[in-house]
Amino acid sequence: MRLKIAGSHRAFFQKQGYIELESLLKPEEVALLATEIDEVLEKRLSDQLSYKSAEDLYRVGHDVWRESEPLRKKILSRSFAEVGAELFKKTSLHIAFDQILRTGVKPSFPQKLPSTLNEITSIYPLAGALLFRLLKTATSSEFIPALPENGIYLSPDKIIPWELFFQFPHQSYLLIAYANPESVYILQKQDPHTHALKKMGYVFGDRLKNETHPLLCTSR
Repeated sequence: MRLKIAGSHRAFFQKQGYIELESLLKPEEVALLATEIDEVLEKRLSDQLSYKSAEDLYRVGHDVWRESEPLRKKILSRSFAEVGAELFKKTSLHIAFDQILRTGVKPSFPQKLPSTLNEITSIYPLAGALLFRLLKTATSSEFIPALPENGIYLSPDKIIPWELFFQFPHQSYLLIAYANPESVYILQKQDPHTHALKKMGYVFGDRLKNETHPLLCTSR
């Protein structure tokens, strides 16, 4: 079922650069995503994640949709992308990447100063992003969904205080970033995954290919 977006939603997003929408996920879907994500992280680490640093978890928490069918189904959700396209005022959206923001027993801040999504990505420009929180949190902010079932759509030019996601133990957030058909691969020194696309055959200046970054929705 396609989610309904009102003119007031679009107006709020354009003014504020973000909007929280309720009930994008069911409770059982949140639980499944949290479990599947941790399994992918532990597989990539070849170890339990609880005592790993936030830097280590950030490093292995990129594009988890590629290794799990349940994650692929939700992260590449057409309905999520269609809502994003309306809010971002885009006719088509590709998946750019997903990124897990995770802490274990000891919270830490992986040296990310407040910045926009466009300032830290090697896929440029982004159209926007969608953020979910998958575990309980001890803090609140306009950037943190009030409930795990809710999601926050973000403008690629909204300044985000990244330290919010790493200041408490046992936190888990899923960030889904969307790209335009015109987005290209660039060198971005602030992105620890800036060379990941080279392993897929990309060179700087290439547009995204549907084979590696599927087209999720289009009105054309």
